Amino acid sequence: MTDKSFTDILKNDQNLALRLAFIDFLLLYKGQFSRLDITKEFDVSEITATRIIAEYNSLRENNFDYDKSEKKFIIKIDSFIPFVDFSVDDALEMLAEGFNKNKIINSRINTPFERVGFIKSTLSSIEVSKITRAMLNNKKILCNYDSASSKNTDSRLLSPLAILFDGRNWIFRAYHENAPSQPTVRYKNFNFSRVIDVSETNEDIEKEHSLDYDSLWKLNLPVELEINSILNKNEKERVARDFGIPRNENKILLTERAALIWIILNQWMVHYKEKGDNNIFYNFELKNHDMLFRYGAIS
Repeated sequence: MTDKSFTDILKNDQNLALRLAFIDFLLLYKGQFSRLDITKEFDVSEITATRIIAEYNSLRENNFDYDKSEKKFIIKIDSFIPFVDFSVDDALEMLAEGFNKNKIINSRINTPFERVGFIKSTLSSIEVSKITRAMLNNKKILCNYDSASSKNTDSRLLSPLAILFDGRNWIFRAYHENAPSQPTVRYKNFNFSRVIDVSETNEDIEKEHSLDYDSLWKLNLPVELEINSILNKNEKERVARDFGIPRNENKILLTERAALIWIILNQWMVHYKEKGDNNIFYNFELKNHDMLFRYGAIS
């Protein structure tokens, strides 16, 4: 194994550095890659792809094995050493939207840019990558979870199914196999940052625990919001501007997956029956509460 760093290679050969980063990303967050992945991503021949893989292997010789039957390179969990220090937020975004070289080399138009009130991510690449590998390879995980609504610290057997982003938090949808309470509510949303001590398993996710059987995920429902009636005129105009509501209107009607409606209600500061007394801190009032409650979108 050579002692070249990613930064060393990036200085001398940007194209090679990006291709090596791509392999590293796929191994860590997906658990595998193939020559075809490289040829499709970079529009190169199989011979070139083989050379790139050989170069990566010379740098991290204990990071993967080759599965001849599947014709795929599989991560060696116990000896894997990352070659590139990916931001976990960037990695999750690339899983959702595709590999992005600008996330790797930080190349952008030189426009003044600053993140306001930026708080460094608490996401752990070790724990997050275990979850995403399991998700993409149809495997269950065992973990503990620091829930905001429950003091239960027992180990949870989860089938991770989908990645979500609400603008602030990275979340995953999962089937909770050994849920101790609410036995009829098995499909739940979990915040990546609250997951503790993830263990990968060799148990396959059963088809009946997939998103195809998640009734709230498959169901799209209307959400009817009205600007909070107790706000003063200036505050109502502020809410209308912030949410793009046309002049002389005071409502928003949108359609969303039933499984995700609670996220919108919380983030948009929407008041509904279970929230207690209405006050000026809410932007909206929920007008179709009973229907959403009846379908299980809110509780």
